[in-house]
Amino acid sequence: SPRLNPDFQPVERKTFDIGRAAHRCVLGKGGDYVAYPEELLAKNGAASTDAAREWAQEMRARGMTPLKAAEVDAVHDMAAEVMGRLAFMDMAFPPARSELTVVAEIDGVMCRARIDHAPEDPRLPLWDLKTAVDASPQAVQRAIMAYGLDFQASHYVETWKAATGEDRKFNFLFV
Repeated sequence: SPRLNPDFQPVERKTFDIGRAAHRCVLGKGGDYVAYPEELLAKNGAASTDAAREWAQEMRARGMTPLKAAEVDAVHDMAAEVMGRLAFMDMAFPPARSELTVVAEIDGVMCRARIDHAPEDPRLPLWDLKTAVDASPQAVQRAIMAYGLDFQASHYVETWKAATGEDRKFNFLFV
């Protein structure tokens, strides 16, 4: 059976940082983020100074994702767009039903899934928020194939059902 790596550390990449911050804004849960103080940045705006790197390391140790001010603004714009579109469809992702972890045993294997949003109504689908540079239908299809997101969806649905008894559909929300 597969073993969990207790020393697992999250990958630090700008795209993942933006994704974590977007999750926090849209779902109201998850690790927080913070903007670099301007005085720590290099003259060209890069977070390349020793002071900026030390500050970022300290923020990560506190569980916060460091972003430049322009990135924070972009995340806020992205979240506002998502929430506006959800509201237009008479939907919302309240924090009480977001970032839910389910654990269940399936065929003798302990499985875990972190559901971005699970509406209270069991007739409604589970949701997973994905941030992407390109959310066009073609790019989304490539991402599904490249990252095995179809397997993720199946795993989440099966784990949710084993944990709750609810047979749900599953949707990705690409932004």
